[in-house]
Amino acid sequence: MGVVADAGFSERVGQHVTSAVAKAAPGTEVSFETVALPPDRMGNPDYERWARVLGDRWDLVLAVSELPAHVGPRPVLAECASDTIAALFVPATGALRVGHRSARVAEAAIARMIGPDDDDTAAPLARTRWVEEENGRCRLMGSAALGRARLVAGMVRANRPWRLVPTLTPAFGAASAASAFGIFYSSIWLMAASISVWRLATIVLTALVAMCAWLILPNRLLERRGFRTDRSERSLYNTATLATVVVGVLCMSVLLAVAVAAVAAIVISPDFLGDTLGREATIVDYARLVALSTALGIVAGAVGTSAADHDEILRATYGQREYERRMRDADSGS
Repeated sequence: MGVVADAGFSERVGQHVTSAVAKAAPGTEVSFETVALPPDRMGNPDYERWARVLGDRWDLVLAVSELPAHVGPRPVLAECASDTIAALFVPATGALRVGHRSARVAEAAIARMIGPDDDDTAAPLARTRWVEEENGRCRLMGSAALGRARLVAGMVRANRPWRLVPTLTPAFGAASAASAFGIFYSSIWLMAASISVWRLATIVLTALVAMCAWLILPNRLLERRGFRTDRSERSLYNTATLATVVVGVLCMSVLLAVAVAAVAAIVISPDFLGDTLGREATIVDYARLVALSTALGIVAGAVGTSAADHDEILRATYGQREYERRMRDADSGS
């Protein structure tokens, strides 16, 4: 039996699935291979092409794919295309315990290929069930309730948004310099201590929105009608892109806040801060100062993203990686 996966997050999941399947079926020879698995022109699994590429090296093939398969609001976790090939769709497993859930789905899909079972109890996860299609294929469908949210969460997890942080090194440098201004100038201390919590929260939120917008708009991360004609599909991909950017920016902001807090604790003594404020300094004053300084840094960092790697930022989008898979497929076919 062969487990194949595209390069990226699905490759890691595929390796985990291979180990799990090998343990569950000790008498079966299971091997893993990284193979390009491009979708067809409609964005659906291209089983016929995959089968031609893979040849007859294995009796059974499980393709681990990053395609966000769904039927309406219901995510598709797996699909048995025939009695020799099935696909596991990683995004449909959600964002938590992806390896464990994927392994259970994989084992169920393999069992389904070997010996079909119409009993709903064969579903490997709660709120999932096998559905027989008219074309002879069998799909493991998730629940419509929160199905789209789980699918988007799985797409964001596959995007690995924390990978944006190294890409945003220029932005982080600019943000650090601006945050230092807040640490070393006492006027910022007084401002942080005097403004209300709601105003401070609004400032931080505005800074985060500005950073996200500066990443999304100049780099044209959101898909338009040209590449994907179906409005619901564009909405799905764009939602995943927005969530990925937000999580990536939050990761960078947390790192910046930790750095600012460490420097503030070292540089500003409680007595000196208290003398400036005219009262005894508390941990709340430090927290306010860190929040305001971080917000200033984030705004400055947004300008710094103009020097960031455009191609790497694009890879934060699900559609861009799908486009790259299609281009690799076109190159291999030419």
